[in-house]
Amino acid sequence: MLAEKIIGVWELQIWETVVDDTVVGYPLGEKASGFIAYHPVGFMSVNISAPNRVRLATDDPFAGDPKLLALDAKAISLIAVPSRLSRRTKSSIT
Repeated sequence: MLAEKIIGVWELQIWETVVDDTVVGYPLGEKASGFIAYHPVGFMSVNISAPNRVRLATDDPFAGDPKLLALDAKAISLIAVPSRLSRRTKSSIT
């Protein structure tokens, strides 16, 4: 079953937007990096960032220049959600 085969952490190879089988863009650039993790109890998390992301001068995500914070937030995509795969799920994982 697919769900059992994908448990673990996977490194991002590419994140592209495809419409009608044609690549139309790269949301965070062609060299975005990140990972996706599937946990056996049914949770999935994704962390993707642009290669040219603004580096903040502090580890505190609520401190610093609001303009720099906004630029940093535009260059990263994070999600953690319950996950459920069914037989109808399409996947490009092999």
